Amino acid sequence: IKGQTRATARSKYVEDEYPANHTSVWGSFFDRATQKWGYFCCFQFVRGAYCTGASGKLAYLSAKKRREAARAERERVEREVRAKMGGNGVVKKEVVKETAVESEEEEEEEEKKRVVEDGSD
Repeated sequence: IKGQTRATARSKYVEDEYPANHTSVWGSFFDRATQKWGYFCCFQFVRGAYCTGASGKLAYLSAKKRREAARAERERVEREVRAKMGGNGVVKKEVVKETAVESEEEEEEEEKKRVVEDGSD
């Protein structure tokens, strides 16, 4: 039985609109570490920011890798300091910083020794 044609469903929101050169919509990406929403196409967290594409993703991932490496280094230094203190002392940030600087200086000295040894062969 024919009757009136059905009206198409309408939304008050604009659908499939990609502003600022993005290829995905806002909220298509969520970073669990920072608890922020963003664009999946470039991992931007600022709504309305211009899309940086693949280079933006690469920059985000490399920065995330550096943050994780720095966090792991801090934890390693804190464990080292706790071990020196007997395992039950309160670790102050100044002690951790000093230990980190000392370990960096030791690594630099070892690298210099390796260079000198390699050069004398």
